[in-house]
Amino acid sequence: MPRQMKLFPQDERAAKESIQKQKVLDALKEQEREERDLDYERKKQAKLNRRPKSEFYQCDCGIRLHWRVAFGHRSGCPQCHKPISLSDIFE
Repeated sequence: MPRQMKLFPQDERAAKESIQKQKVLDALKEQEREERDLDYERKKQAKLNRRPKSEFYQCDCGIRLHWRVAFGHRSGCPQCHKPISLSDIFE
């Protein structure tokens, strides 16, 4: 009895391979769509509530910083190292 070389006929194998490739492509498209949606939401949230209370932020130590500079110093005031909360800068 000869040994069987092919487990599936050629057309069945091609159909299964095309289905598998389509599943992979669909998964990649879905992942890219989700990443685009997340990026859109992040950009949207970044723009919300970003109006400064005043142009200059004044710390308790007396240093005055432009609101963008104060927003950039997330670690705190450069002079007294007190943390600057976003509610102090923005409305």
